[in-house]
Amino acid sequence: MVGLLFGGPGMEHPISCLSAVTVFSQLDRQRYRVLAMGWHRQGGFHVSENIQDLIDKPGDPKHGGVRRHGPIRELSDLGLNAIFPIVHGTAGEDGVLQGYLDLLGIPYAGSGVLGSSLCMHKGLSKAILKEAGIPVTDWVTFRQGDRLPTTLPFQGQPCFVKPASSGSSVGVTKVLRVEELPKALETAFRECPEVLVEPAINARELECAVLDGEASGIGEIICHHDFYSYEAKYVDPKVADTLTHP
Repeated sequence: MVGLLFGGPGMEHPISCLSAVTVFSQLDRQRYRVLAMGWHRQGGFHVSENIQDLIDKPGDPKHGGVRRHGPIRELSDLGLNAIFPIVHGTAGEDGVLQGYLDLLGIPYAGSGVLGSSLCMHKGLSKAILKEAGIPVTDWVTFRQGDRLPTTLPFQGQPCFVKPASSGSSVGVTKVLRVEELPKALETAFRECPEVLVEPAINARELECAVLDGEASGIGEIICHHDFYSYEAKYVDPKVADTLTHP
């Protein structure tokens, strides 16, 4: 039996629910018995073989979420052969969930604890890439309590202010003028106690998935907004287009 785990305590909870509905509909029922497992925002796992039992407003990218359904269950008691985790962001992609499943001895899809935690933290992942000789944009890091800048870094050019550990562009602001910097830092600090500031660059945005050493085709994001924000990704389908290159 495969458990499809979604929801969680992070800001990306509604997107996790959207993703889970899509994955649930695509899993081959001739090969797998699938159990939907919703992680409520306030804690606790609820399960059903019908994912619609577990989600309020399943198509809403801002307000959808896991609903209470029956008793809270322990994952170790469900007889799972493996878990397909679809928990986005905090506690789902940062190694926390992976460590919990390792302790339970339940196999799962995706990266392990170390890979998840390093990739989720933008500053650490950039430092590792730079050390390996892979080009990355410059960046500076600020922590809560630091003396914050009063001028724009990088010779005053436009920059991005972002939480060090979050996904889906949550808490990210593009800053054009120094007057916008304090609010941008405040927004990012609401999501994470560590913040990155990076120069804005004009570049194509390409994405590529790799599974078992095999690369997919390349997707190119054509964004009709200042940047590929949360709204562009999930709320307004007219804000961005995705092109596929073989």
